[in-house]
Amino acid sequence: MGSTKPSRSTITVRASRVGVRAPRVVGCWRRCPGCAWSTSGPSRGSAACAPSTSRPSSVNRCGTGSSSTRSTVLALAAPRPSRRSTTAASGSSAASRPSARSRSSTISRCSRAASGSSSRIGTRSSASGRIPSASWRSRRPARLRTTSIRRGRDSSSRRRSDASRRRRTEARRHRRQRGAESLATTVEIGLFTEFEWRPGVDEAQAFDDSLTQTTVAEELGYDAVWLAELHFQKERSVLASPLVVGATIAGRTKRVKIGFAVQVLPLIHPLRLAEDVATLDHVSKGRVDLGVGRSGLPEHYTGFSIPYEESQERFDETLEILLKAWTEERFTYEGKYFQFHDVCAVPKPYQKPHPPLRVAATSEESYAAVGRRGLPIFLAVRTSSIGELERYVGAYHAAWREAGHPGRGEVGVILPVYVAETDRRAREETEASAMHFYRSVGKALLAGPRRAVGERFRRMSFDEVLRDFGVYGAPERVAERLEELRHAIGFTKLAVWMNVGSRVPHERVLASMRRFAELVAPRLR
Repeated sequence: MGSTKPSRSTITVRASRVGVRAPRVVGCWRRCPGCAWSTSGPSRGSAACAPSTSRPSSVNRCGTGSSSTRSTVLALAAPRPSRRSTTAASGSSAASRPSARSRSSTISRCSRAASGSSSRIGTRSSASGRIPSASWRSRRPARLRTTSIRRGRDSSSRRRSDASRRRRTEARRHRRQRGAESLATTVEIGLFTEFEWRPGVDEAQAFDDSLTQTTVAEELGYDAVWLAELHFQKERSVLASPLVVGATIAGRTKRVKIGFAVQVLPLIHPLRLAEDVATLDHVSKGRVDLGVGRSGLPEHYTGFSIPYEESQERFDETLEILLKAWTEERFTYEGKYFQFHDVCAVPKPYQKPHPPLRVAATSEESYAAVGRRGLPIFLAVRTSSIGELERYVGAYHAAWREAGHPGRGEVGVILPVYVAETDRRAREETEASAMHFYRSVGKALLAGPRRAVGERFRRMSFDEVLRDFGVYGAPERVAERLEELRHAIGFTKLAVWMNVGSRVPHERVLASMRRFAELVAPRLR
């Protein structure tokens, strides 16, 4: 054979040389309508593929295609002649050697159509005597390649590809582990409700509809019901006394936790709150989960004649008194707004030392403050976008570590979610309601310190809402997005808000709740 080594992509097949076996068909691309070729070659007894009468733009399975295409899209194996076969050539009989015609017939049968002539590719009579090579994985019609020569290199390439794939998979796994270090084995899923008051519906019907939703939530397998606290919100909410409503839910349900998201601490006397929460904890047999916050609506404070500027100091004092009332038999407190001397709060909570307590936050500074306290945090995708919350949660975890608290803290989130049959239906059924909410909240925020947020809401489009302020769509899309957020934020409690803006009819809210429970929640658990 000489000392010249075949190139990487081609090999010369000499039909008259002894010891060179005929090439074998390894595979091809697409099925030809005119023959019985398969991915492993022609079926037994099939005839050679005849040239196509038309001029297809792409190459057929057997190589039939446009005359401008110089390849047959076959991978041929032409093994390198062995030294033994060449040295023994003179002693071999002609009968034991395949003829040049038979050796080249396999190649020529299905390659005539590619060139439009009867010339045989791979025989000595060809112009160059070389077989065009092919890129096996290319989408374009490619040249032939000789897999026998490339076999070792292909194996090495596959090993490198497999190693690269394993590295990428491992990197993704590590990223998920870093983003989900605080994830529990399951996510506690609850229903968040404002006891929405739709236009055209009286207050009694608003209570009936929302109470029905809470009982249906237990039937569907939700873990908790979370109640808001809203005042002076005509045609939005009737939920001004969440503790009273929580007691009603406790009597109508057996299993779901009764959460508060959130109780506005500066608007209530701390001892009154301590006694009411402890009483409800006993009535419900330890099902209370208390979220506390300041509320970002200045009109709440105006109605109760409390300056909004005092909200942070009042919040801090009330929270401190609350913990003392639950954990100390008797206590004395001297603060700016409240003073007590040797008081004993009764009853003490059913849960020891007290019900789960989580603090709502609305800014990066408040997230860090909660982390330093060592308390679980409760965040809401309401006036803060999803992207902002991801950054704020990082500040919470950093402050938690700097304060020396064990673990990483616990994160709960209230998230607008709506599940419809399709993404289009989800948009059609929620757009008017959601836009009403953001327009009205934006108007309310213009009167307070968060004027910039109010201006943003007044100009915001529904596409921005879908991107930054909620998860709306078909079950598959909602599930995928929630899984992404779970790993990004690391939440262990999720409260889904199905009726942003209070304009979604009661029946559609129930349908969305059911789809979420049946098609989305199992993927989070």
